[in-house]
Amino acid sequence: MSFPHFIAKRLSVSSSKHKKLPIVDIATGGIILGTCIMLLSIFIVLGYRQAIYTKILGFNRHIDIVNFDNNSSYQTTPVKATDVKSITKNIKAIMKQEPYAIIGGVASTDEETEAIVLKGVNENYDWTFMREHIVEGVTPNFISEKKSNEILISQTLANRLKLSVGDKLYTHYLQQPPRSRAFKIAGVYNTGVADFDKLFILGDIKHVQKLNKWDENQYSGVSLTLKDFDQQQEITNKLQQKATIALSKNESHLKAVSAKRRFAHIFDWLDIMNMNVKIVLFLIVIVSAFNMISALLVIILEKTRHIGVLKALGTDNNMLRKIFLYKAAYIIGKGLFWGNIIGISLAVLQQKFGFIRLNPETYYLTSVPIKIDLFAWLFLNIGVLVVTTCIMIFPTILITRIAPAKVIRFE
Repeated sequence: MSFPHFIAKRLSVSSSKHKKLPIVDIATGGIILGTCIMLLSIFIVLGYRQAIYTKILGFNRHIDIVNFDNNSSYQTTPVKATDVKSITKNIKAIMKQEPYAIIGGVASTDEETEAIVLKGVNENYDWTFMREHIVEGVTPNFISEKKSNEILISQTLANRLKLSVGDKLYTHYLQQPPRSRAFKIAGVYNTGVADFDKLFILGDIKHVQKLNKWDENQYSGVSLTLKDFDQQQEITNKLQQKATIALSKNESHLKAVSAKRRFAHIFDWLDIMNMNVKIVLFLIVIVSAFNMISALLVIILEKTRHIGVLKALGTDNNMLRKIFLYKAAYIIGKGLFWGNIIGISLAVLQQKFGFIRLNPETYYLTSVPIKIDLFAWLFLNIGVLVVTTCIMIFPTILITRIAPAKVIRFE
């Protein structure tokens, strides 16, 4: 054990046997509170981002290939399977392709009427996400070559229309002439995302193709799932380049739309949230650092006699500064330890029990999500320890101004 470390430890032991300075307790408490808040902020943002990504990309997919003329309406111009295949071939990053067809309409009962969007899918559709959010019944089966009348309806629509599994749902479409279809409710889902739940019904793609007067190789679009979501923008750009070339040759009229562009308002909101958390972390570190500066200055002033004696015995300024830096590190370490214990405990409890609830219509989730990330935890702790300890170098400059002769004479 080095001399500065030994003296710092003796000072800590000495302080523990006597009444502690209130400023030390305040500084320690500030670091505990700051560490706890920073940990929870990071875990919540990571959890929220993961949960929203899962919901958005679960109901939709990473990239959509649609007709160049399509806008945000639910009356779409079809794309051909062969055209989509021509721009997606040889792109190994694409893991799966799922064609879909949509049409806007109205669902009605004897008492209620609701606007709906019927989204038709086929046997290639990945039901994993929807099965996780089934609240009643089962997912429909579209494997047969015959049209299936089974549908999956959201809990929001089911409640508004006062329907449940096994009931018939009558839908109407404003075409010339107007058309109607009756479906049987196979299951009820609840994703918690109001944008989806208040509109979408999942059914057999064959119904939508017939309603739109399309053949079996025409779709509203094709959803692409990538092997790595981080490649989304790169693959979107590559697909768009190929689609633009095909458009210039008048071979097809396609465009690639990424999930980040389609749901820009949600992803922008997540980016703003990330920025807010960074600002909060910065402010907490600054406040904790100033608390520690105040505490260390008081400790130095309180130990002025000790400093004078050590200087008289030949201890140089650098050695004395190291002693008080070690002392500061002990306080910071104690604050980090208890801050981590409390912060991680609260995070685990929230992750397991979800006692802090949210309004799903506003936040898309029913409870505050948590993602405990080891790398983020290590980075935060090491960062706080290094930054605050480095800042402690400045108040130790006071030690160099203490004259041992004056201090000892005064005592």
